[in-house]
Amino acid sequence: MDDSRGSDHFPLSPAKEFERQEHVHLRNQIASLNWKNLQEYFGGIRKIAAELDAKIMGYEEEIHFVRLNLPAKLKEVRKYKQELQEMRAQLVENVEIYGREREAILQKMEKDYPDILEKIKNIMEKRKQYCQLYFDRKLDDLCSDIEICLHAHDFLGLVKKHVQLVMLTRDETFLHCSEEEIAEFMETVDDKVSSLNQRLYKELTSAFNDITTQIKFPFEGSVDYSGYSEQLEKMSNILQCLHEIKQWSGDNGDRLTILEILFSLFEKRFKFHFYGENRPTNQPEKPEYFFTLVTTWLGANMPFFADYVQKIVDRTNSEVCVKGEFQKRLVNLAIGKVEYLLDSDDFVANWSLFSHIVDEALNFELDLNSFGYPQDFPRVFSLFCRTDILNAWLRMEREVTASAIDSLILNENAFKNRYREVSDVDTFLVPEFADSFITMMQSVLNRYKLLPDIHAQALFFKHQLMIFDEFRTRLVQILGQAESPWTEPFPQILNSLWYIAIVLNDWSSMSEFIHIQNYIDSGNRIRGAFDDSKNLYHHVWLQKVTALVNSFGQMIALEIEEYAKQKWFSVTTSKPSEVTPSMYSFLRKIRDLIGKITTSISDNSIKKIYEMTCRMVAIVIMDDVVKRTNFNGKGAAQMLYDVETCVVPLMHSLYTRPNRAYFDFTVEEPKWTELLNSLKLLALPAPTAILLKDEMGKIPEQMVEDRLNPLGIRSLTKEEVLGRFNQRCDLTIR
Repeated sequence: MDDSRGSDHFPLSPAKEFERQEHVHLRNQIASLNWKNLQEYFGGIRKIAAELDAKIMGYEEEIHFVRLNLPAKLKEVRKYKQELQEMRAQLVENVEIYGREREAILQKMEKDYPDILEKIKNIMEKRKQYCQLYFDRKLDDLCSDIEICLHAHDFLGLVKKHVQLVMLTRDETFLHCSEEEIAEFMETVDDKVSSLNQRLYKELTSAFNDITTQIKFPFEGSVDYSGYSEQLEKMSNILQCLHEIKQWSGDNGDRLTILEILFSLFEKRFKFHFYGENRPTNQPEKPEYFFTLVTTWLGANMPFFADYVQKIVDRTNSEVCVKGEFQKRLVNLAIGKVEYLLDSDDFVANWSLFSHIVDEALNFELDLNSFGYPQDFPRVFSLFCRTDILNAWLRMEREVTASAIDSLILNENAFKNRYREVSDVDTFLVPEFADSFITMMQSVLNRYKLLPDIHAQALFFKHQLMIFDEFRTRLVQILGQAESPWTEPFPQILNSLWYIAIVLNDWSSMSEFIHIQNYIDSGNRIRGAFDDSKNLYHHVWLQKVTALVNSFGQMIALEIEEYAKQKWFSVTTSKPSEVTPSMYSFLRKIRDLIGKITTSISDNSIKKIYEMTCRMVAIVIMDDVVKRTNFNGKGAAQMLYDVETCVVPLMHSLYTRPNRAYFDFTVEEPKWTELLNSLKLLALPAPTAILLKDEMGKIPEQMVEDRLNPLGIRSLTKEEVLGRFNQRCDLTIR
């Protein structure tokens, strides 16, 4: 699984590296935006887009100016090319002239001065012998110096002498030697260097291994580098020697030889622990062993590669980033081991092992991120995008999740508050099973969001949507079997439905889900990832809250029956001063039921329930009492007094309790407005009521409001006014 070669070989070209850095910077900018506030989020997107536009404009200006200068540069290049061609032609001509003149001189000397020519040949032979002797002595001296440096552990001096040995034929002494002589010297040097390098390589690697054994390198724990500075410097010098030797060993294809030497130490130890038979560390059920070792190596050995090895590579004018290469090589060890395990059908079929390696791979990926491991480097999680592995993972998630949901609901503490001892700080009053379910869904997200393949993420996202739908169905089934809306588990499930809808609403605006949803919709729709699921949860919550409020209405309606049976048509009290006694049981029932709602329903959702129960109280009084009763004016006045004196203050007190969600109760609510104005109308003195009733029959609908306003009555239609007057039994004209 070593992909450090080929198209992914580090380093990238300058253009590709620039592009990669820009992508990483852009991803980091987007990830840092506040996705919980859509206005702020898209404002940030617009700001980033504006910055990108400004960058593009700047680059386009630079390109434009470069293009403007291209003709002049091209003309200059053509000029230099022409000059080089002329110089080459002149050089060829000079060589030919030199050859002809040299040949002419030799012929003339052979004819006219044969004795001088013979002496010149003797001198040339002596010079050749001198060069040979000088070469032999220099070769022996350099080889001796290299031996001395090796035994003295003067590795920097060894590198210097080795370079001089390799470059020996370029000594100025040999400038006047013929090409044949130089070629012969070079062949001798190559043979000597080849034989010498074999021994040097052996000696240096032995010395290097001695040091690594002494300091127990690779390090497997926190290390104080200052305490090993001498040994590490010596290791660095040896590596520089090995790098120099390898360059002149006839194998120039691999410029990362010193890295290979170092990585072999890690690879050898890794394979010893995790591939050998009967090793206590080589246990398929313990993938954390090799993941932990790799992360430990990364943390403990990174300074050596970044501070020591990088300097050696930099001296060769290489663009290799040693830190990045080191990270990739170590991660590839883990990738190779995980791939080896996943290739076993028995391992994948064992859900305990498979689930465990997924969790450990997740932790490993998070650890890599803490080391600044680039996103486009090899990743362990890429193995889980294989079709066979991905399908196995999805099957496991489906069945394990279904089983886990059953366990959550059947737990004896399933419907207990998650923060029972400090429930006052939990505004959602979430039961344990719902909290555990969301934690489980968050865990699923944390696993699959690290998958590098968006298609694989989309498959898990759809699986997650299905789980949310199934869980909602289970909650509906449990609610259907509940004995009463007032007993466990009805309130707890209401809180769960509301809480999950809130969570889904938050998740819908998360960048991870937006990215997946855009992929699924191919950019054709703009919507939150969990909008549909959230709406369904809220719909079920509203349905069940309506059932609770209807039950509330039925129960208080039973308590108001006695009050409704009073003889409201024959009340004789001229001015109400006391509350009708039969009203008290109705008030107590409202107080008790609202109290139960207040203690069992979460603050975050209770405002809507307060609103609905408040409305239900007005509906019950209006529909079960007012509309079904015949009044005289004094009876209606008494009922108006009861409502304004007792019911309205009670509602205010119940909905504004300290440390609870605040609901601003107001009689301006339409049902309360109808109730109070109907009672005011019914309580009008008989003469006024008779005249108003007669007038109502003659005026159009548009004038009703204007006619009632002076009496402090509003929001009643003509039909409602006449209907209320028909309930008055004291409007006969005598």
